[in-house]
Amino acid sequence: MKTITITDEAYRAMVVVAMPQFRRTGIRQSDGSWEVPVDDATWRALQAQRFRNESDSAVLQRIKRRSLDPSTHWLPWPIERLKDD
Repeated sequence: MKTITITDEAYRAMVVVAMPQFRRTGIRQSDGSWEVPVDDATWRALQAQRFRNESDSAVLQRIKRRSLDPSTHWLPWPIERLKDD
């Protein structure tokens, strides 16, 4: 299992995109960022969407914008991957 480091804003965006399936597994850091464990398939999906030198937060924010666009209904992975088994 991998860990991504994201801003508070990106963490909240991830919750919005994944609700109601999202389970809060992230650990808030003293600087306000979040350390969030993700499974290997989710990690690979994020890497496939990442632009060169793009942060974890930027990838998630871009995914959020695309997924909430009513013309696309798009996510790079099934929503079930964001929840615990």
